[in-house]
Amino acid sequence: MKKMWVVLALLVLVIGIYLAFGQTKQQGVSPEASPVKPAEKISLSFWTYYGGWEDTIKAFNDLHPEVSIKVTEVTYADQVKKYTEALASGNAPDIMMLDSAAFPNFGDSDKLENLLDAPYNAGEYKAGFSQTLWDSNLSFDGKRLIGWPLSSSPKVTYYREDILKKYGFPTDPEKLATYMDDPDNWVKMNNTLQNKGIRITQWYGETINLFASAQRTGMVNDNNQFAFNNDTFEQAIALTQRMKEHVPGINIWEDSGEEAVRDGKLAMVYLGVWGDSVLEQWAPETAGKWRQTRLPLKLNGWENSSVFLLPSGGKHKEMAWTFMNYVVTDHAKYGLGNAVPAYAPVLSNSSQKPQPTTFLGGQIVYPLNVELASKMHERKYTAQDNEVQKLWNELLAKGIEKGWKPKTILDQAEKEINRKLADLAGKAGATAPTAATAANTSTDAAAASEATSSAAARP
Repeated sequence: MKKMWVVLALLVLVIGIYLAFGQTKQQGVSPEASPVKPAEKISLSFWTYYGGWEDTIKAFNDLHPEVSIKVTEVTYADQVKKYTEALASGNAPDIMMLDSAAFPNFGDSDKLENLLDAPYNAGEYKAGFSQTLWDSNLSFDGKRLIGWPLSSSPKVTYYREDILKKYGFPTDPEKLATYMDDPDNWVKMNNTLQNKGIRITQWYGETINLFASAQRTGMVNDNNQFAFNNDTFEQAIALTQRMKEHVPGINIWEDSGEEAVRDGKLAMVYLGVWGDSVLEQWAPETAGKWRQTRLPLKLNGWENSSVFLLPSGGKHKEMAWTFMNYVVTDHAKYGLGNAVPAYAPVLSNSSQKPQPTTFLGGQIVYPLNVELASKMHERKYTAQDNEVQKLWNELLAKGIEKGWKPKTILDQAEKEINRKLADLAGKAGATAPTAATAANTSTDAAAASEATSSAAARP
């Protein structure tokens, strides 16, 4: 009997060992099995015209620890030249961040990925962008999506509260905006302050530029024709001609302009929602004296947007797209400072709490920025924009100096600009302006130098 129990015990032991071994073998585990191979390390290069990406990259690394991102800051003034050269030489980074003002230089590039194609399939997100913003990131032929916008900025008014108070004008942001809705009040404010040696525009043409910022189309329409010969610009020129011009013009992007800002010779500045950062760098001693409100004359203008580009020559395009798309459609919900995210769904899911801006006297401006962004219209670019803008500025200056009637100025501009457009269209290769042309073209957004680029859309 005892012998039988010993046999049974041995049998149970053998069966247990067999079952244990068999289960281990079925699971594919063996004492010699090597550990799971870690994910392949990926290094992305990212060129951008503004900094402040540390928190964004850290959040991305929490999701993708195998990815390292090397950020190279390119000065605002150099972005067109450096990006163009890098694409042409095949040495472009994996990701580029571009200001929309420079987009005309890349709108027909065949060295940028079409984000509508697989594996990107950006069309799935189209409903989350305004139609005008989406269209502004299409290639010139409208067939490819080459820009992936992170933020888009309305044009706003920054004003010196202390100066307006001194001369009896409204200082509350909304009351001032309502006052400036009336063209007669706008002219009165300009003429009163010019009599005191103070300007509310940098130069006579800035009022016309404010009207241009609020248009649904740029200066060149889809038919490659001058688009500004209409009642709106006739009124804009007539209004400009009513404004006194005995105080020398100011260019805020020059040293003398910065000095005028510091000295209170310029009571108003019209910039994107990043403008307070610019003013603070130029004139930190004026902190607390500035405020922000909407544009005068019932205008809802667009300033610029910040746009990702995906070079075709990159070694890790899928991961580069993963980063770009994460920033635009997810991480932006944590806030972009006072900038407004381009992708609408992140606004409804935003965890950003509007914060007072010390430089603006503690004013909370983010809700206003969001409201204004919902009313603005981004503009689609054409290859001729840079050339045409220069000619338009020259013709305006000539007509106003000679005292021509607004309609005469517009008729003459239409004639000469359409001739220029036809000439450009007839030249082989003329559809793409050179980097040198773009670098010499003056626009409000393009003037934001590297010292101020912070903020077109700081993540």
